[in-house]
Amino acid sequence: GAGDFQNAILAWDRYEKDFPRGKYLPKVLVSKGLAWLALGDEAKARSSFGKIERLKGLPDSAKMKAKYWMIKISQVKGEKAGNAALINQALTQYKALLAETEGRAELQEVAILARLGIGDCLLALEKYGEALAFFKKIAASSDEADVLAGAYNGLGRCHFAKEEWSEALVCFLRTVILYDGNQEQTAMALYYAAKSYNLRQGTDYKVRARSLYRECFNKYPSTQWARKAKQDILTVR
Repeated sequence: GAGDFQNAILAWDRYEKDFPRGKYLPKVLVSKGLAWLALGDEAKARSSFGKIERLKGLPDSAKMKAKYWMIKISQVKGEKAGNAALINQALTQYKALLAETEGRAELQEVAILARLGIGDCLLALEKYGEALAFFKKIAASSDEADVLAGAYNGLGRCHFAKEEWSEALVCFLRTVILYDGNQEQTAMALYYAAKSYNLRQGTDYKVRARSLYRECFNKYPSTQWARKAKQDILTVR
């Protein structure tokens, strides 16, 4: 809950004060930024990520990951506001970040995040054909579970947006069954799979929808998808 994030932030604040050049400072600042995001405080999240970008002597991997999260905040803000200009700006920034990180082994994680970010922006801009092709390329080029979860969730959301419920379900259930190591991605897959079932006609589909909504909020209660699932389960008729 919120209290857990706040307690963690207090602990990270103490570490930052006691060890201003500590070995784990980059991880602490990233974790603190993500906690502020979970609490809905964009300004404090930006402050944490921005500090990583400004501090001297930190590894490129930390700085690039902070840059990714700054772009991600703008992307999500654009999506919530329906602001195409902001989403396009994030798309351009993701492409620049990918150009900076691609081909460097120590920055591979950030390069993957940038690729997924590009796909998310294309999806948000309703460029479904481009997004589908992009997510398929990501899925074909990796054997890492987290990457595949993000790619198949992206493919599923493309099919979902096109009201292709069966194709969407194949993608989301693949993530749930095969790539369930990432809580956020698995919770997203459960939520969208439940929603896909709920949008179809028939008692069996409604039963499956309720079951997956419950699995989402019971297994992953701290995620945004759990909160959505608790609301949406009330719509199952």
